[in-house]
Amino acid sequence: MRNVSNAEKAVLMKMYPEGCRVELEYMGPDPCDKLECGDLGTVISIDDAEQVHISWDKGGSLALAYKVDRCKCLMAKEQMQESLMEIKGMSFTGIVQMMEWIEDKFLSVFPNILMRPPVNNELIVELGNGAFKFNMPRISVGFTQNAKGKVYVKECSMREGKVIGRTSRNRGESL
Repeated sequence: MRNVSNAEKAVLMKMYPEGCRVELEYMGPDPCDKLECGDLGTVISIDDAEQVHISWDKGGSLALAYKVDRCKCLMAKEQMQESLMEIKGMSFTGIVQMMEWIEDKFLSVFPNILMRPPVNNELIVELGNGAFKFNMPRISVGFTQNAKGKVYVKECSMREGKVIGRTSRNRGESL
């Protein structure tokens, strides 16, 4: 493998920023053979030998060779921040509709998403996979709810979390 120029590395870093979520599109012949098209992961780094190092959701890490293997960036940190800004100020007919909106927005990028039952007008969403330089990213959605059940989002942020357990709402399950 050859070393990439600074310009090539800059292009790679723009295409695959550290912490972004990616989907494998093609992998050349590899003796490992553990990955399949459609597998998801998080970019760890890019080295000087044209390799994009990725931590795969299936477990383990494996680098993809630029111009040999292909993956696409599903979501970078800036896109996540835009999504979090988008939900601020939104209103929903109820908590379930808000949770469905969040699920629709993030499930394809974070298939292991877990929503905790709301407590004290806060919904905690564990993304289930490392991303954006967080080991266990978590979204916190602060909201108010009127007497008719309508929900108004006041704030939304992402931070490092810790998995407490997996006993909350599964996809498609009502509250």
